[in-house]
Amino acid sequence: MHLFILFQKPFSLRTLLVIGILSTIALGSLAVRAEDSSTTTTQVNRSHWYRGALHTHSLWSDGNAYPEVVVKWYKDHDYQFVAMTDHNSVPNQTVWSNANRGGLNALLTYADQCGDWVEQRTGESGVSIRLRTMDEYRSRFEESGKFMLLPGMEITDSYAGHAVHVNGINLVKTITRRRGDSPRDVIQNNVTAIRDQESTSGQPMLAQYCHPLMDSTASADDIARVVGLDTLEIYNGNPTGGTLNNGPQDASENLWDRVLTQRLSSLNLPVVYGVGVDDAHDYQTFPSPHGNPGRGALMVRANSLNPLAIIQAIKCGNSYTTSGVKLRDVRCVNDQITVKINAEEGVQYTTRFIGTTRDYQTQLGEASLMGRTLATSTGAVATYNFTGNELYVRARIDSTKLKENGAVAGETETAWTQPMLPHQVTSDPDIMAVSCWTEY
Repeated sequence: MHLFILFQKPFSLRTLLVIGILSTIALGSLAVRAEDSSTTTTQVNRSHWYRGALHTHSLWSDGNAYPEVVVKWYKDHDYQFVAMTDHNSVPNQTVWSNANRGGLNALLTYADQCGDWVEQRTGESGVSIRLRTMDEYRSRFEESGKFMLLPGMEITDSYAGHAVHVNGINLVKTITRRRGDSPRDVIQNNVTAIRDQESTSGQPMLAQYCHPLMDSTASADDIARVVGLDTLEIYNGNPTGGTLNNGPQDASENLWDRVLTQRLSSLNLPVVYGVGVDDAHDYQTFPSPHGNPGRGALMVRANSLNPLAIIQAIKCGNSYTTSGVKLRDVRCVNDQITVKINAEEGVQYTTRFIGTTRDYQTQLGEASLMGRTLATSTGAVATYNFTGNELYVRARIDSTKLKENGAVAGETETAWTQPMLPHQVTSDPDIMAVSCWTEY
């Protein structure tokens, strides 16, 4: 039967596109040519919370959707910024991808949303689709003060067969994985490469350690000693990410507390901030064991929506991580931390202030005293008064609301503030009292 017999009305653009591709589809390969990328700057009012995704995948690597489809999902779901972090490649090159990749649903969705500019070619290996660069699709999505894209990549390295991955965010060009003689060396070498590119380009960048418990041999001590590391994933919504919200204080938080304690005591290094991410790969099946979008996010308080403002705010700790709980305010003024929750009716909230005190090394069982609960509060407003003996204090806000499409069964919505330091308390209500060291 010929394809045209199946249709009783004129072909739409989508139909013509899909028929043309499916009629000659075959397995193929990728061809790559390097190009450059650029950064868009926008402006908004001061002291605004922006919702962001800092770990996403598309058909540029092992995701199952075209990049425009990924970006549209986040924009349609009230995110204000998205970093595209596919494995080992910044999205600023010419790449032809076999039309089979991602499956038929990926192709149909792409044709529906972007049929007017889908570019295809047919060769010996079949039909290929050109993956658009970020510079090309920026104009379809970015809006001043409303939505912004950040180019990035997941530097996919390893040590002794175990994963050691570092996200570089707001990169200018692809970074080749650096390898190393130990897990710490691998992390440090890749972070240093990000810092070097930042220094050379003059463009602000983030160095983020990914899914620290996923098949990794890197210890808390390894991570703590890395110079130039900005953020650590404490919530990863991909079930394989190993940082799930599956207990009162899960293993990823315990690791974070050990990292913070060492850096702020014996190592004299700045805070590594915690971030929540999706690590999304699957945009077709919900729920998915491969990671859906919308599970984890970073809320950033910045004075405008542009790369410099957002990245500087993250480096200064003006953010909180969430898997669903929304905060109205987080601040530290006059030695008091105040957390205000945007409470939902019928939902109960418990806030635990967690930290390490300066005398933890003089007490028995010192490892268990790294990141212990110092105070607990219930309700929509929680406060903590510094005694002066704390290295840092952070808050975890647990709710009784079941998370929609949680990464694990029974997961409830949670939020995590950044660590705050008693000796850096500020009277400025728009800036949280946290470390803001950006020189490495």
